[in-house]
Amino acid sequence: MLRTVHATRYVLPLREGGSLPAIVEADDLDFREVLEIQMPYLGPVVGVYSSWTPLTDRTDLFVEDIDADDPWQFKNFRVT
Repeated sequence: MLRTVHATRYVLPLREGGSLPAIVEADDLDFREVLEIQMPYLGPVVGVYSSWTPLTDRTDLFVEDIDADDPWQFKNFRVT
């Protein structure tokens, strides 16, 4: 049985029309409950330690404003 949650923002309707499924932001969804539903579709989820940083294998082809002293700064991440 699905429980009722308080939606904080209506993000995107999945179809045009009235009371139809949609993507909403909810303020009190339990992440464990969400993962329980998602896990059959995600497959194995593992956490592995590595030495990777956002600056690993970064080339000098383009001038970029990066923070080499702290590679985990947000501006060091590339979003494509």
